[in-house]
Amino acid sequence: PRPPDAGWDPQYDTPARPGAVFLAGRAALRAEVVRQVTDGGAHVIVRARWTNPKMTDLEGNPIKALDYTRALKVGEVGDWPVDLVDPDQPSKPIRGRVVAIRLPAPLAEAARRRVHLAASRKQRTPNKRSLEACGIVIIFTTLPVATLVANGVLELYRGQMWRRLCGWP
Repeated sequence: PRPPDAGWDPQYDTPARPGAVFLAGRAALRAEVVRQVTDGGAHVIVRARWTNPKMTDLEGNPIKALDYTRALKVGEVGDWPVDLVDPDQPSKPIRGRVVAIRLPAPLAEAARRRVHLAASRKQRTPNKRSLEACGIVIIFTTLPVATLVANGVLELYRGQMWRRLCGWP
């Protein structure tokens, strides 16, 4: 079955067209999905988890998106070039960017409460990095900076998520 928050998925949806931009939730940040979109000439804007798929900096050093975000102050936007490693084609990474913003304390605390509640229902202790990630929105995009700056990526993603919450297509 289709993951409910996957956004665009090549298994279920229209093929990518050159110049199109696909916005998707966390479940869609998979190299095979991103590759299919970019091979069609389109781009992605995808929410990332702190446990993102394997990414490297442009020199090939492994990175975690959460590590990049630690220096951000509230409201500050970060933008870093990365390569998304495709396990099926490790010598042909997918060039993109990690765009992130640190959230205000009330929003971060609300998210932490949800994580604590979910963990307590399973009689578990929340992971420290999960709690840290509650204060940050992390996005992976293949759009070049020349096409859309970091603030534009965040605005476009936020607008799409509001449409979904309201039940609009």
